Amino acid sequence: MQRILLVLIMVWFISCNSATECKTDSLTSETDLLENKFEKADIIAGIDHNWSGCFGGGKNNLKLVNTNGKVKAVLTTDTSRQIAVPDSFKMQSYYRFIKELKALDVTGLCTTTESYSVKMGFEVIRKTDGGCSWNGFSMLTASLFR
Repeated sequence: MQRILLVLIMVWFISCNSATECKTDSLTSETDLLENKFEKADIIAGIDHNWSGCFGGGKNNLKLVNTNGKVKAVLTTDTSRQIAVPDSFKMQSYYRFIKELKALDVTGLCTTTESYSVKMGFEVIRKTDGGCSWNGFSMLTASLFR
């Protein structure tokens, strides 16, 4: 049991390098996230990502919030929450994700579909990808939270 705990702590520590602050909380309400943890937080952008297919499905929510002049990325999944403070290099992955999502051809014959709803200010992008060839959300979260 102690070995498993040690391995989990080591994996968490390695995944949270010095350029990005990482934290994982138990899943609580979105109201708790925005009101209690991020007082005076302004939501810059939000991405709702849902996927479903033959092997299951899930929901993810990624928010970029401005807390006292510092941008934080908050990823909420079905089971956990991660918080990171991405540097400007890591934020480039967000801009790349938006550019690729806008250009995404949503046709395909894949049994897994992913739907995206992105809100940035007054702009809303909604797309459903059934092609199985684009892994933009996975790449985005890997970049922001490693």
